[in-house]
Amino acid sequence: MRLMGKLRTATGVLALVVVFTTPSTAAFSNPSRTLMGVGFYVDFDPNSWTAVRLEGHRLGWVVTTNYVLANPTGVLAGSHDPAIVALARSRGSRVHFRVANLANDHYDAELARAILTKPAAGIRAIASILQVVRDYAYDGVVLDLQDLAPTDRSALSEFVKDLATQLHNRSRPLSVIVPAKPQETRATADAYDLGALSRAADWIILQAYDGQHVAAPAAPLAPLPWVESAIRRALGYVPASHLMLGIGLLGYDRPAQGTGEIISMREAVGRAQRAGAPVLWDEAAQSPYFTAFGRIVYFEDARSIERKLTLAARYHLAGTAFWRLGGETPDLWDVAEAFLRPPSTDVSFTH
Repeated sequence: MRLMGKLRTATGVLALVVVFTTPSTAAFSNPSRTLMGVGFYVDFDPNSWTAVRLEGHRLGWVVTTNYVLANPTGVLAGSHDPAIVALARSRGSRVHFRVANLANDHYDAELARAILTKPAAGIRAIASILQVVRDYAYDGVVLDLQDLAPTDRSALSEFVKDLATQLHNRSRPLSVIVPAKPQETRATADAYDLGALSRAADWIILQAYDGQHVAAPAAPLAPLPWVESAIRRALGYVPASHLMLGIGLLGYDRPAQGTGEIISMREAVGRAQRAGAPVLWDEAAQSPYFTAFGRIVYFEDARSIERKLTLAARYHLAGTAFWRLGGETPDLWDVAEAFLRPPSTDVSFTH
């Protein structure tokens, strides 16, 4: 997902938090195990491996994150890890791999633009992705091109259409990660034509947790009203059966002044315990937080994630995608059990 390789920043939540009303208590009821569970695996955290080992049986897919577009010619760089693929499949999960425009842990817009707008580079990128699918028999591809300019809108849609066609010819699905946008504005359209992307790809993964910049004043990373507004907007373009809600298993730790730090929800809970700080609840955002040593930490916990899963179920979305496995506290899975359908019921792809 976003979180450049490991963890990533977010933008612009403060102006939105006061605009929306908090969903009523009635919204948080009757989960019915309708959501497909997706989890992103990272090899830099041993907890991610442990999560797949212990909880992989709950997930329809595990998504590996080792592949990147390496240069403007469309060359794909990365490594196949047969051990995690074998582990995930032993738990009943399919295994997809993510392709991102990451360079030095940053999303590189210029790199993506070169590949999207130069025919030879685009052809090579698609051929490289197909080669990985063929060589290692992955079950699908997740495309994660971020920080693109509005001028890349048509080129991105065409690239996704071409890639999806090639994958479908090989009976493999394509998912595309897009940033959450809570409302339409008069500003120039962004790079993500949700209608066109949805018509081409099998699933759209709505990255609904990147709404607050680490340099901004402290605020929740994904206030529930902001998430609901983003879902409602996306559903104006994407059928619910093609839309997944991306949920970040994250926290943001900020000093009174200066740049904050993005941490996992597991680390956030640990810091609160080590500081002896009581965890408080932001009712408007439906999010926990605590203060310690002049810092404020907003983070996700099982309660706040349950609220988001309930939204996904209430809007009949296809599933939920967790960034990232290993960042969670164990009680997440107790909550998720009520929402995630058994992996054996998941379809291969929708087109």
